[in-house]
Amino acid sequence: MRKVLVLLTVPLVALAAAFAAMAAAPERKVAPEFALRDQTGKLHELKKLRGKVVVLDFGRVICLGCQQALADLGQLDREFRDKGLVVLSVNLGVPADVVKRFAAEKKLEFPFLEDPGYEVTRLYGVRSIPHIVLIDRKGRAARAFTGYDAETKQALAAEIRKLLAEK
Repeated sequence: MRKVLVLLTVPLVALAAAFAAMAAAPERKVAPEFALRDQTGKLHELKKLRGKVVVLDFGRVICLGCQQALADLGQLDREFRDKGLVVLSVNLGVPADVVKRFAAEKKLEFPFLEDPGYEVTRLYGVRSIPHIVLIDRKGRAARAFTGYDAETKQALAAEIRKLLAEK
């Protein structure tokens, strides 16, 4: 009887571990396509960024949490740009001159996109800011972060490194 219980228990433990792994790493879904212009008028399309890891940030440069997230994204952009990282920030309703001044002061080199009708913002389910979506090299939404603090900063950097390591 004891042998039967052991034989039944081992497959159940393995099955439970497999289910736990699936729950911990949900299947990635294709990120919604978008085409937005930056402040210079250049069009940025998600479909043209396949093969890159994309950080899509939604926020306002006048929001304190957004300012910290943008500063850290600037650092990550400089560190990983040559490894395949693309950072895009979707400006939510802040005048272009204010955004331009902030980007210059903080030496941010990534584009700030305009979403005047908030269509892309709604498409990505943004309800509060800052909101950051990570998109893998295959164009799939890998992870999203809402709000920003030291813990988020660490998790964001770790996730970016992980996505950049994927082929």
